[in-house]
Amino acid sequence: MKKISLKTGDILIIRKAILEDAKEILKYADKVSGESDNISYGPGEFGMTFEREQSYLLSLRDSKNSIMILGLIKKQIVGIASLAGGKRKRMEHLTGLGITVRKPFWRQGIGSEMMKFLIDWAHQSKIIRKIDLTVRTDNKGAIKLYKQLGFIEEGKISRELQINEIFYDALMMGLKID
Repeated sequence: MKKISLKTGDILIIRKAILEDAKEILKYADKVSGESDNISYGPGEFGMTFEREQSYLLSLRDSKNSIMILGLIKKQIVGIASLAGGKRKRMEHLTGLGITVRKPFWRQGIGSEMMKFLIDWAHQSKIIRKIDLTVRTDNKGAIKLYKQLGFIEEGKISRELQINEIFYDALMMGLKID
């Protein structure tokens, strides 16, 4: 667990997600889905049942290369981030990063602090050697943050997302953990 004082004066608590968080995580996913077109699902599309969320959280409990963290302010989830590591020996060193922050809390440093937490965790894992992520090419703020944290552009994917019949390209970015 980590406590951070934000520029707003709020205290951000970052901690690992636990089984008992499943219900609130699903509520959060429903809320965030309607706040941003920068994520891979829209309203009503998250598609995770309570039982499946609990099962996923259980699978993370003993994982050495996967983690989900919550960012909380006043016990309310304001951000969720995760690293999902490969299951096979040849891919266990590689993780995919996902992160969301509720829109009312954008530009307060929450995403940055959660990313730093995950990068530190990856270094401590002694297994993870690379973190990959995908970001829309027009999400300039996120790209700037990722570059500040050491991620480099590795490729571009055309038509990664389609929203309201408009296609959006994405960048693949990676961070080597050495």
